[in-house]
Amino acid sequence: MGWQSTPYTIPLAVSAVVSLGLAAYVGVHLRDDNADASLTAIFLLLVSAALWTLGYAVQLAQIDLAGKATGLAFANVGSIAVPVFWILFALVYTGREAWLSRRRLGALLGVSGIVITIQLTNPVHHWFWTATVSWNGSFYVLERSFSAAFYLQLAFFIGIVLAGIYLLFRYILGEQDLYRGQAAALALSPVLPLAATLKFFFGIGPHPGVDLTGIGFVASSGALTFAIMRYRFLDVVPVARNVVVETMRDGYVVVDDDETVVDLNPAARDLLDVDEGEIGGPVAALFPAGFDWNRGDGSSQRGTDLVLSHDGVRRYLDVRVTPLDGNRGGRVVSLRDVTDRRRVEQRHRALIEHSSDLTTVLDTDGRFQYVSPSAERLLGFPPSYFEDDDAFQLVLEDDRGRLLEEFERVLSDASYRSRFEFRLRDADDDVRVFEAIGRNLLTNPFVEGIVVNSWDITDRKRREQELQRTNERLEEFASLLSHDLRNPLAVARGNVELAREGETEALAKVDDAHQRIERLIEDVLVLARDGRSVEETTTVDLDSVATEAWSNVRTADASLTVVDTVTFSADRDRLARLFENLFRNAVEHGSTSPDSQAQEDAVEHGSTSQERSGVSVRVGVLSDRRSSADSRITGFFVEDDGPGIPEEHRDDVFEYGYSSSPDGTGFGLAIVRRITEAHGWSLSLDEGPDGGTRFAFGELERRSDLTASTD
Repeated sequence: MGWQSTPYTIPLAVSAVVSLGLAAYVGVHLRDDNADASLTAIFLLLVSAALWTLGYAVQLAQIDLAGKATGLAFANVGSIAVPVFWILFALVYTGREAWLSRRRLGALLGVSGIVITIQLTNPVHHWFWTATVSWNGSFYVLERSFSAAFYLQLAFFIGIVLAGIYLLFRYILGEQDLYRGQAAALALSPVLPLAATLKFFFGIGPHPGVDLTGIGFVASSGALTFAIMRYRFLDVVPVARNVVVETMRDGYVVVDDDETVVDLNPAARDLLDVDEGEIGGPVAALFPAGFDWNRGDGSSQRGTDLVLSHDGVRRYLDVRVTPLDGNRGGRVVSLRDVTDRRRVEQRHRALIEHSSDLTTVLDTDGRFQYVSPSAERLLGFPPSYFEDDDAFQLVLEDDRGRLLEEFERVLSDASYRSRFEFRLRDADDDVRVFEAIGRNLLTNPFVEGIVVNSWDITDRKRREQELQRTNERLEEFASLLSHDLRNPLAVARGNVELAREGETEALAKVDDAHQRIERLIEDVLVLARDGRSVEETTTVDLDSVATEAWSNVRTADASLTVVDTVTFSADRDRLARLFENLFRNAVEHGSTSPDSQAQEDAVEHGSTSQERSGVSVRVGVLSDRRSSADSRITGFFVEDDGPGIPEEHRDDVFEYGYSSSPDGTGFGLAIVRRITEAHGWSLSLDEGPDGGTRFAFGELERRSDLTASTD
């Protein structure tokens, strides 16, 4: 047995050493408890590549036929083992272990064993090739003449290598960036050795009788090293069924495209109360009859509640179906026991649904995720009305900016608890005022949102506003009384002194002063009572109330005409006092009759005409088209043909104590304004059509049966 030196012997030996070294490095990781089957396959692949390379190096270094046959025998064993372990690795790595049934694996190993046996015994029967040794001008080479059977088995094993490359490239299309780069490096690793093999059998290039596949394994080792160092191949295996999966609390079921169970972990078997024998059966058999385990179109994750009863104990499972990406087909059904969570949710939901407060949960965009049933009682809307709606579009526009600022602060600071007020309209279009507390519970697995607890404070706000108005009126009354009572008291005091001195005429002036004080007190009491908000109303007729009020006023030679009438809702007593003050104001400033009490109680409109015989007062309806049966009623008016009020004084006449007469109290039109505000009406003062004064009252809350008539 003689040896020779060739330019390929050392490169082949180096390639074998590199493969063995890398195999040793992988072998160290095989001792880990969570070592994956793909690592075992890659270890055996590297050892087989080293055997192939080293055996061929020996064959090339030998001179005689016997020596070359010995080295070739080792190389042939490696050349068959490499494709086998390559396809096994590709199947495990890409998650296609299910293909490796006992029958298929047995067939693959059986064919490989038969081919190896034929190759090892070929010197006896020459079924695959006949061999001779020849000189190529530089060194002795083994020349072989191959049979058709040899090329058939060669095509089979090359097909296996190509199938593995195909599986890896398909896998690349659907994986995350980390796995995509790793899989690409692994998929490219057999390309150079495969090209060298084809070069040898097609006789291409220099030294056509030399197989350079072993040297090509250096590139394969380089690609594998790159995957190990750059993509942590030995640490990160994308489709690995390891100890973590086996011991995880959540269950998972792997289903293929035919909805057949491929695998399920112990947790899934425990949760579904099944055994490992369900593998290979239909997935529907794992679940109760009628349960749609794959609800939805299967294009994304989707959660469904599954309720199971075992030994009288009810359990809640969250079932999620995730399609397997990367064109691998199939789905993963994950199962999570959420029994404790559902019980807590049900307990909290029961508390919320029976609460008088309004509880809402918003997502990070401010949209409703949950609205408590109390919304229907508080606002007149069912919870479904708010579903996925923008919460900030429901509040009044004036409150929106402030609430958005609070919401952003709650989002950015989970520890911040916001307290705020807001207004919105209910189903009757009435404005309701709420006070609320907002909390960030996005990280709470039972909530996962911004919780806002709100309570209706509309009545409280009204009471506060009423109290504020009352306090303001008290301050105004105190100021007015302290000022306006001084003058009649001083008059009375001075005339009392005169009466003591014997001037009996002074007693009449004392009596007049006391009457003025009495009128001041009565007007203040009316202001205090009539300034309160109207809580209860009745249906009133404009003609009836105006006529009744006219009869309560000393009108002398003045006249009243009710042009048309309307029925609407109002406080009848206060409305009557409103008319009485307007009528008294008109009569006392427009009449020259000696029976009138001119200048005593009302605001002076202007200079009194000494030639007039009596003022005419008109009451009527304001509408879009007056005196028409189909008119839209907007309010009512009171006007006279008296001297009128100068335009520069029209804004002042409604103020407390304003009077152009020294004998007037200045409360008459202030009372009119108070009663108008208490009803929520509008009030305007203009010149009448006959040059007098026109008071217009609008924005009446009309009844559904509101009608107008013309006399």
